[in-house]
Amino acid sequence: MTSPAIVLLEIGREALAYGIMGAVAAIGVPALLIRARRHRLRKLRRRGIKRYDR
Repeated sequence: MTSPAIVLLEIGREALAYGIMGAVAAIGVPALLIRARRHRLRKLRRRGIKRYDR
């Protein structure tokens, strides 16, 4: 039988891991979207397209 302290420690570690993954996703996804948009606009500018619809 496992000790209640060990069970709480395991739950805390799992919650911490999910929290870190959530934070990375919350910061990473918008950053990737902004980066992709800038890349697309740069590519259009290189082709000589000055006006583009967003």
